[in-house]
Amino acid sequence: MRLLSEQSFPARTESLATVRALVRQACQQAAGDDEFTEALVLAVNEACMNVIQHAYQFAEGEQFHVRLLQDERIIHAQVLDNG
Repeated sequence: MRLLSEQSFPARTESLATVRALVRQACQQAAGDDEFTEALVLAVNEACMNVIQHAYQFAEGEQFHVRLLQDERIIHAQVLDNG
């Protein structure tokens, strides 16, 4: 499995634009098509928003981590938190 990208973010809604850019860049690096890329961007964005809203309840000082991996033609997206 090949690591495409990995980054930690403050658990704030302002981080979501950077998360979306990170996912788009990783998909382009992995040669994903536009439809797949936008679907993955939407799914990861929603997962991160759920962490911010439900796991951390918008608390200050929390973080989450996004890791994107490629296994042949499959891209794995992991959102890790402590919520």
